[in-house]
Amino acid sequence: MTENKRVRTRVEFPVQVEVKTAAGTTSFAECGDISMNGIFLYTLDPLPVGDVGEICISVGSGLERKEVRASFEVVRVVAPGSDLKESGMGLLFAGIDPDSSITLFNIIRYQSV
Repeated sequence: MTENKRVRTRVEFPVQVEVKTAAGTTSFAECGDISMNGIFLYTLDPLPVGDVGEICISVGSGLERKEVRASFEVVRVVAPGSDLKESGMGLLFAGIDPDSSITLFNIIRYQSV
């Protein structure tokens, strides 16, 4: 059994996420789980380890809409399988603005209840 070395709480948060890379590539992926340090995205087309970019997670709608924007680095890739839930990539947040950090904290707090 592998020891979980994560310090931060991770929660499942099924939402579509927009991913932009330095090459100008934009794609959407489904969030598997998220923490204050990073996110795992389900995708059949993961980016290579070491790639960097920006991520945008939108929650709510209308006046209640909030966004979490962060820069990231791909730190883990799970090879594509036959099922979307068997493949993806782990992103480490490299930078996050204060408003996004507060929104992310609230997402995690409410999802972990």
